[in-house]
Amino acid sequence: MLGVRPGAGRDEVDRAFRRAARFHHPDHGGDPSRFRSIVLARQILVDPDLRPALGRVVIVPSRSVFGILEDMVRLVRTLTRRSEPPPRVR
Repeated sequence: MLGVRPGAGRDEVDRAFRRAARFHHPDHGGDPSRFRSIVLARQILVDPDLRPALGRVVIVPSRSVFGILEDMVRLVRTLTRRSEPPPRVR
């Protein structure tokens, strides 16, 4: 999504994010859902808890990239909360 190498540092991720955000920002004629995906991708790549989970994501072709990224963030945040009980299964 941001076009960075797997071991990219925060500075490289931020540069790639700024470049993509300038191009895809809705105020400049970009697609709002694509921009949200770019913002979410940056959040994942700069968060030390979320980034390792990236390699464990299974992509389902029928889902949007944004939906997959949102699910991954939700899952990792749920798994990294230590003081709360496990989530209830519906």
